[in-house]
Amino acid sequence: PYARPVLGYENIISTISKEEIIDYYHTYYEPNNMICLVIGDFEAETMIDQLEKYFGGIPAKPSLGLVGIHFTLPTGQEVKYKEVQAENTYVNLCFNGPKYEDPDYYAFDLLSQILNSGKTSPLTKALTEGADPLATEVSAYLETQKEFTTLNIAVITNSQEKVDRILEATVNVLKKLGQKALEKEDL
Repeated sequence: PYARPVLGYENIISTISKEEIIDYYHTYYEPNNMICLVIGDFEAETMIDQLEKYFGGIPAKPSLGLVGIHFTLPTGQEVKYKEVQAENTYVNLCFNGPKYEDPDYYAFDLLSQILNSGKTSPLTKALTEGADPLATEVSAYLETQKEFTTLNIAVITNSQEKVDRILEATVNVLKKLGQKALEKEDL
């Protein structure tokens, strides 16, 4: 991403006319195509009133509609190996999760936070502790899109011979999470 200038390349930008830029602006930079995010110490009602005062009078334009994205989420289990010249071995796991509007999403979000809680994470403990740790780094996060959510787990190890044991240990940790209540301090 750093190789690409934010505003674009001069040889491309110089071919766009002023009229095209104005037309693009008036097509896409309209209230119904925008989201206002306000963060800070303020009274919510006062902020809503101010937003309405300054932006509420701008008329919405006809909606352009969204281009539909159609794809099929993977099902079942699949393991792919790719050989590269690297000092470390990277193990990436991806699990389908509930969509954002699903009531189970918040439990899934909590699960990702528990798995990504550093030294208190049961997954990090299982993979990095002991006389011969399986991993040097462990992280977990949710990727939330309109169409899907995935739980992603990334593990770095110093030996490709540990990959199968990492996969087995990860599955065991995930299975055991539902069998034992978490301690209050862990939450």
